[in-house]
Amino acid sequence: MTPSERAGYPRPRMSRLGLNVIVASYVMIVLNTGFWHRLVNLFEGQPLVWGCFAAGTWMLTLLLLELFGPGPLQKILVAAVAHYYESAFGVLIDDEMVRNVFETTVGESRHLITADAVLRIGLTGVLPAALVFWPRIARRPLWHQVWRWPAGIA
Repeated sequence: MTPSERAGYPRPRMSRLGLNVIVASYVMIVLNTGFWHRLVNLFEGQPLVWGCFAAGTWMLTLLLLELFGPGPLQKILVAAVAHYYESAFGVLIDDEMVRNVFETTVGESRHLITADAVLRIGLTGVLPAALVFWPRIARRPLWHQVWRWPAGIA
């Protein structure tokens, strides 16, 4: 029995797929507001088209979470950082932006790490990433994973 269970707060049990559905939904709905604004503006007056595009993007996010294993923690943190800089500075994170991050100096980076950045990334990234560890994940036998992966891709 864990300390939280002794205190009367039992940890919920869920499947890895259930956790990945929650993480994919959080990342797509909360941490991608810039994406949603661009999508709605791009397909203005065509709600069926952007709805299908959004559903497909969510399914691809879920598929990536399922295929690349227990990494929702990193995905939440990266999405939270990208969301902050996109909303604060209006920048779109692309391959050129990532290259600039690696080529920046310490002096330039000090101007980007502010109290607001730490607070917002902490609330939208670190806190939800820590909550990923709260539920107990029900492990499936290996044979179940062997048939489930090809079925999920198909």
